[in-house]
Amino acid sequence: MKQLTLILVVSFLLCGCVSTKKNERLDSVPVGTKNVSIVIPVYSQKISLNLPNSDWRPSFEDSQENTYRVEIKEMKEGQQTDWTELVSVQGFKEFTALTPQELLDFLADKTQKPCPKDYKYQALGPVKMSGYDGAKGVIGCSQYLGENGPEKGEIGYYFAVKGEKDLYLIHKAYRGQSTEINKLLDEEFAKKFIADILPIKICKKAGHEAECIE
Repeated sequence: MKQLTLILVVSFLLCGCVSTKKNERLDSVPVGTKNVSIVIPVYSQKISLNLPNSDWRPSFEDSQENTYRVEIKEMKEGQQTDWTELVSVQGFKEFTALTPQELLDFLADKTQKPCPKDYKYQALGPVKMSGYDGAKGVIGCSQYLGENGPEKGEIGYYFAVKGEKDLYLIHKAYRGQSTEINKLLDEEFAKKFIADILPIKICKKAGHEAECIE
């Protein structure tokens, strides 16, 4: 597995009116930092998005010839593997078998099978991201059935976007007990939930690392 290459701009807010910026690796960001933006090279382009705070850390990366995935989780002090919120970026190299909307429909179908009740899929229509066409939607389940019985529920806000050559899937997920998830299975929540990782940009791979967030 190759080393994760996340580049970011950090804004240290002083008195609410002054900020300084510098490029650092994600793992070196001081606790308490605000306005963390990251840039992730994925095949033919780069994707940039924001993170709510410095508690977020890359926890998983898998890079294959035609598929790529990185997961970034909110890991507060004392947490090791469990998580409540997650951001994921996936890339499908030169993938044309599905349109962005068809990809979301496919994921929704896979989600429904292990979710016997309180299943949610709401297609939210087309989206433009840095000039590229895509689709967005909310997919969720209040309680999954795993091999060992009921598991925590999960809801996610998804963007599927067709870049210059590759297909990208970006989403933010929340995981919790069924009573929590039931309260979140609505479009109004989804808009608020996704707001703190926006804007999401898709940039050319050429050029210096931080150009997406300048």
